[in-house]
Amino acid sequence: MADGVAQIACSFEAFLVACVVVVIWAATGPHFDYSDTWQLIINTGTTIITFLMAFLIGANQMRQADRDRSSLLTLKAEFEDMAADHAKLHDEHRAMHTESTEMHAEQVQMHAEMKAAIALLKPPTASIWAPPLPGMGETDAG
Repeated sequence: MADGVAQIACSFEAFLVACVVVVIWAATGPHFDYSDTWQLIINTGTTIITFLMAFLIGANQMRQADRDRSSLLTLKAEFEDMAADHAKLHDEHRAMHTESTEMHAEQVQMHAEMKAAIALLKPPTASIWAPPLPGMGETDAG
């Protein structure tokens, strides 16, 4: 109900009605000789409206605060879900990295074993740097 009253009270039509009331009140001043009763009418009316509007504004602010709080709680829950998803992805990435590192170590080990096996299968080769034959390349000192 307060939302409906607030929408009506804050409408352009309500502003026009208030302006018309003030103009009518001002126009009737000379007819009532600007008496105390004439002034009391506008003072009482504005006091009552101000009093009611203060409660209406307070109620609207409380409802808006509740809506804001609800929105913030929703955002917080979504953020916590995203953080949990991020942590899960991080753990999966770490596990994949560990697995990749282990696979690389196995490949390095297999490569070393294959190299050793190939070395065992090759026949020994003669060195291209054979020792010099006797009498070749030696000089007599005497």
